[in-house]
Amino acid sequence: MKIKLFVLFLFLHIICISQEIPEEERLKFVNNFIELVIKHNSDLVIENLDETFIKKQLKKTLKGNKTQILDELFIGNNENSQEYLSVPFDSIISMEIESIEYQSEFMTNYFFKIKTEKDKLICELILIHKYKHKKWKLGFQGAFG
Repeated sequence: MKIKLFVLFLFLHIICISQEIPEEERLKFVNNFIELVIKHNSDLVIENLDETFIKKQLKKTLKGNKTQILDELFIGNNENSQEYLSVPFDSIISMEIESIEYQSEFMTNYFFKIKTEKDKLICELILIHKYKHKKWKLGFQGAFG
C-alpha cells in the first residue's frame, strides 16, 4: 500500500512539474510589469515580485523599506561607461525587453533596457514561475543581499 501511494505521489509530482507556463502568459505578465514600472506604481510593482524575494529581501533584510527594494531592483551596467549602478525607481522613463534567457520551467532571465534622464543601463531580473494550486504564480526577483 505504501509503495502504491509513493508511486502515485511521484507520478502526480512529475505531471505538475513537467507542465510549462505558456510563453504568452509570461509575456503578458512581463509587459504588465513594464507598464507598472513606467507609471511608477510602486505597490503593484512590489505585488509582482516573487513571494520568496519579498519575504527574504523586503521583510527581513530591508525591514519593509519599499523605496530601497525598488531602487535596488534596477541595477546593471551603464551602456556607455559600463559602470555598475542602480537607478532610483521613480527616475525610470522607459523600459523594454533587451533579451530573454529561458533557464527552466521554473525560471527565465529577462534583460531590460532601462532609461532615465541621465543613464541607460541593462538590468537583469529573474522571473520565477511557481506552479501552485493548479495554476502558475509568477514573480520577479532581483539581487539578494
